[in-house]
Order: sequence, then C-alpha cells, then structure tokens
Amino acid sequence: MFTKVLLKRNHMINMARNKSHLQYSCEGVLLFTAEYYPRTYAIFNPITQEKVIVQHKFNPGKLCAFYYCSLTRQFKLIYAQGKDNWFQYSIYSVRTQTWKRKINCPTPNLVPNDSPAIVNGSVHLLVGRDLEKPDIPPCAKGILVLNMDKEEFSNMPHPGSCSSWKLHQTMSLLVKDESLSLCQLFIFDDMMDIWILEDYGTWSWTKKCKVKLVFNNY
Repeated sequence: MFTKVLLKRNHMINMARNKSHLQYSCEGVLLFTAEYYPRTYAIFNPITQEKVIVQHKFNPGKLCAFYYCSLTRQFKLIYAQGKDNWFQYSIYSVRTQTWKRKINCPTPNLVPNDSPAIVNGSVHLLVGRDLEKPDIPPCAKGILVLNMDKEEFSNMPHPGSCSSWKLHQTMSLLVKDESLSLCQLFIFDDMMDIWILEDYGTWSWTKKCKVKLVFNNY
C-alpha cells in the first residue's frame, strides 16, 4: 500500500495523557490535533500502524486541510498563519516532512474555514469575513480553491448571495456524487438550500432543492 512509503515511523504523542481530537480523515489515514499542543499534529495509518508527528511554529493561525496529492503521491497539509489583517499560507509534505511557505494567495485578507471539500484535483474552502472590508460579504470570492498539482490558489464565487459575511457561517461545502455541492441553512426560516456544481469548467451551479426543516420541540 502507498501509505507504507509515505508515512514514516516516529514517536507519537501520548493520546492517553494529552486530550486529542480527530480533525481529518483522508484515504483512511487519520489526523489528530492535541488540545494542549495546538502546534502538534499526529498522523496515523490504522492499517499499517505507522505514524508521524507534525510540528510548526506558525501561530497564530489554523490548519485548513489534510489531503492526498495523486500526482506526487504525498499526503499534505494546508496551514494559514495570521499576519495582522492577512494570512500567509504554507503547505506541508508528510513524505519529506518539510514546509513550503509563502504560497501565493490572491485573497490573503479573507478568513478561510477548516472544512475542505476535495474534488476535481482541488481543495475547496469557504471563506468568512474580509479583514480589510469587514462590512462587505466576500460572495464573489467566497470559495478558495487550491489546485493540488500546481499548488496554486484561486477564488471562485459561491452560489446565491448574502447580505452579511456572517451568513457564510451557515454554509458548508461537501462532495456529492463526485461533484462539489454547497448547503446553506436559513435558521430563522427553518429552510436549507442545496446547490450542485453541474459544470466545473464554467463554474455553473444549480439549486437542486429547498428543504423545509422540521424540529421536534420537547
């Protein structure tokens, strides 16, 4: 299995003594974050029982994604380090255990989330507020896209529109039938819209359905 080649044996943090959380799963490989060691990640392959520790000094910031690049046959991480009112992106290679820093991003002022959708050879992340223009929702650049082969960022609009960046927090990206999809909750209306990206090349979205949410009040 390719994971035998990519994951090196190392000393793993003691999960019993340090409270850890499963943050990502990719190709059957698990990534844990330690509650008291926010700059330390434990990557574990439950099949081969191999494990590796990733550490960095990029705080403050956030881990945005854990993915597998089929071109280079490597597991990688995306990390966004906070720099005043912008973010600097870095990519970590698990195989070489090295960071590639200062990945160019066209919108470093937009706050990325940490729930990626991976499809069509790219990592997709919703963004939240604009640190330079906090009163304007960044809908036209609402999805940050990383081409995994080229390691290049771009921005694309999300479907629909918002009156506030806070509404981006009610959106989530996921993959449905090998297509990028987006769900948006309308909390006060008890509704949810589901969109599907029908044509990736033209970035053409279709609203598949509007779901009425029914809550049982006990």
